[in-house]
Amino acid sequence: MRGSARPLAEGAAGESLARRVWPILLLCLLAGVCYLNADHEEFLFDSALGHIDNWRNRDLGQAVKDFGRGLLLPGQQLSSLTFALNAALNRALGLADFDITTLLATNVLIHAVNACLVYALVRALLRQVEPGRSPGTWIALAPAMWFAVHPIAASSVAYIIQRRGSLATLFYLLAVLAYLGARRPVPPARSSHGDTAPPKPVTTTHWRRSLLIGLCAVAYWLSFKSKELGLTLPFAILGIEFCLRACDRTALRRFLVLLVPGLAVCVAGLFAFLWHRGLFEPGGLTIRPHAEGELWSPWVHLLTESRAFVHYWKLLLLPLPQWSCIDHQFTLSNSLWEHGAFLAVIFHAVLLALAVCAARRGLALAGAGLLWFYIALIPYVLLPQTELLVEYKTYLPSVGLAVILAEGLRAIRRRVPMAVQLPVALAIVATLAITTISRNWIYQNALNLWSDAVAKSPDNPRAWTGLASALADRGDFDKAVSNLHTALDLESTRVQAIYNLGDIFYRKGDIAAAIQHYQQAVSLKEDFSLGHCALGTALLRIGQVEQAKHHYELAIKYDPGFADAHFNLGNVLANEGDTAGAADHYRRAIAADPRHASSHSALGNLLWLQGDLPSAIDQYQAALRVNPDHAFAHKNLGELLCLRGDFAVGIRHLEEAMRCRPDWWEPVDRLAAIYATTPDTTWRNPTKAVALAEEACRLSSNQDPRPLATLAIANAAHGRLEQAREAAEKAIQLALTSGQKQLADSLRRSLEPYLSSPTKNPSTYTE
Repeated sequence: MRGSARPLAEGAAGESLARRVWPILLLCLLAGVCYLNADHEEFLFDSALGHIDNWRNRDLGQAVKDFGRGLLLPGQQLSSLTFALNAALNRALGLADFDITTLLATNVLIHAVNACLVYALVRALLRQVEPGRSPGTWIALAPAMWFAVHPIAASSVAYIIQRRGSLATLFYLLAVLAYLGARRPVPPARSSHGDTAPPKPVTTTHWRRSLLIGLCAVAYWLSFKSKELGLTLPFAILGIEFCLRACDRTALRRFLVLLVPGLAVCVAGLFAFLWHRGLFEPGGLTIRPHAEGELWSPWVHLLTESRAFVHYWKLLLLPLPQWSCIDHQFTLSNSLWEHGAFLAVIFHAVLLALAVCAARRGLALAGAGLLWFYIALIPYVLLPQTELLVEYKTYLPSVGLAVILAEGLRAIRRRVPMAVQLPVALAIVATLAITTISRNWIYQNALNLWSDAVAKSPDNPRAWTGLASALADRGDFDKAVSNLHTALDLESTRVQAIYNLGDIFYRKGDIAAAIQHYQQAVSLKEDFSLGHCALGTALLRIGQVEQAKHHYELAIKYDPGFADAHFNLGNVLANEGDTAGAADHYRRAIAADPRHASSHSALGNLLWLQGDLPSAIDQYQAALRVNPDHAFAHKNLGELLCLRGDFAVGIRHLEEAMRCRPDWWEPVDRLAAIYATTPDTTWRNPTKAVALAEEACRLSSNQDPRPLATLAIANAAHGRLEQAREAAEKAIQLALTSGQKQLADSLRRSLEPYLSSPTKNPSTYTE
């Protein structure tokens, strides 16, 4: 396996199938091995949680509709469609919608395909600069192996939601490969490696070229439908074309005639997209932040990102574990002279100049790789955004460095024997793979992730906030509170930390402290819908119903699609007897999120009360389609079906409710009542009724009169009349002592037969 080029009569047609396949298998194996230990317990980081809450990423039908809507407009609809496909597959396999193992397996598969495409890209570029020669295997395989095992890719593979970037990269690479396949190779006039081009270039038929151009266009479309960074593809193709022609003055002059207008069209298209998204104001030539609220200026962002890009080079060239972090703390550069921004700008200017010089000297791959790196980062330097330095942004740019590495191997192929190249390369690949495998450990759970972030970025308030949330989820509230105070010491107005403190106090039962922190959070950020909703729930706990309603309404005002806020407000209105208002908010919650199972179930309750039993059944069934373990929907649907005489299905749903919530007495109580009172002898079972009623009393700790009333009825059905009288008296007395006089009167009326003359059989089961 030597890297020297050898002539072929028809391009690479002389390669055997085995020689073509084994590098692909090797790259897939490497990618798979590197992420064997990357499976983790939960979704991590902010955007991933938002992904879980987004019902569109679970509903395949809606994802298809979203993809078809605005078919030619850039977005992330294709990525969302793949997540919906994952969810549908998981449901078919009996798994949770977002089972992380299958989602991760998909991400690893995409990464493995991308590694293979990097291999193909280098070979395609080599065919362009050395037409008619075999590109060889080693020069393309080594950079692809580097890409497959590099630890910085973990932020796009193990970090599930960043599939958006890796999927866009897949189609980006396919588009470039299709373009290069359609392109007529132009042998360079000279080469810095001393190679001379053979006189017979590879030819491509007209129909094949047309097909490849069409494939390029389709792949481009799929790339920017996966993530907007795919829009930079025309710049990348122009950059590659420039590098392939730069060493020939005549070819370059002809190309410059097309390059200038081509760049103008690309820039105009990019700004047209920004204008469509409301991120560019043509009148004032103003670029707006890609975030809520006001951010820093584009100039400040450019200076700051110039420093971040230096850090990306550092991570790609020397990915030391102590330099990798899920959430880097990065300060702004408000001027050229702040935090080394001037030096960073000079550094990038030198590299761009080197790219042009390399291309002019015949080092087309080196020039193309450098330009690729910067072109892929255009979206991140152009728009002010809150994420200043995040490692997943390097996924597509890292392909450029792989191409540069190929140029290096091309340069040394005749100077350094394979006996030296191979062990050195394998040592590097092994080191990177081990680093990746060890880095995957931090993605296994939120505690590992944020502990690592705090250790590497102790001045980052978001890292401390994330660590506090991870600790709180494990029940370690004291440490969580301490970490949140550390976050607030670093940034006293950090709304998320204040809100999280309120959440911890709420979970601990300190409602007054929770309310205080929720109020502080919404005073700092008036449109903080989540804070308003939480504050409303806390206020309900202390009986301040009107204030709770006010904050639910504010949550809806600032986020009309906030399904939980609609649901909570609907519950308040239902308790007040405003069934029309409650039903309206339940329906609005369902419209905002058709997979909001609790809203379906609550709407079913209202429809039952209104006598619309078929519609109520439909809503309970809708809730169970979304969440098969929704205990309330199972219980209510089972009870309603039994009332309508469908005991077989109704009892099955009540048993499912008991399975879903083994500590909940209500479905046990309802099932006991059915076995005690049903006139259908097939299902009437007083012995079971007594056992279930006793279990319901135990689960309620004998603190609710209703299971005792059911026990009275069950004992009467069993012929245990004295026990029936005793249970009935206890039920009524418990209702009176707990201040539930209306319930006591109702129980007295229904249990009167067992109190005065306990010889009467229980009546037919009714609600």
